[in-house]
Amino acid sequence: MNYDNCPHCGVSLIGDPIPEDRRHHYSGTHWRREIGIEYPRKYDGVWEWECPDCKGTWPSEVAKLRGEREK
Repeated sequence: MNYDNCPHCGVSLIGDPIPEDRRHHYSGTHWRREIGIEYPRKYDGVWEWECPDCKGTWPSEVAKLRGEREK
């Protein structure tokens, strides 16, 4: 699930617009502000997301499916 707002502090996670001439490389019209956190020994990809404002974290879809979360 993509959040448009941080589930902790409620700030918008929708960033600046992607320039028109670059949009064909991306799936959206705006940059995303959340920060993807990886734990290479656990999973090869984003394991949880972090809010750039409050530093709160929430599990990625993979972490939810596996029923785990890095402590």
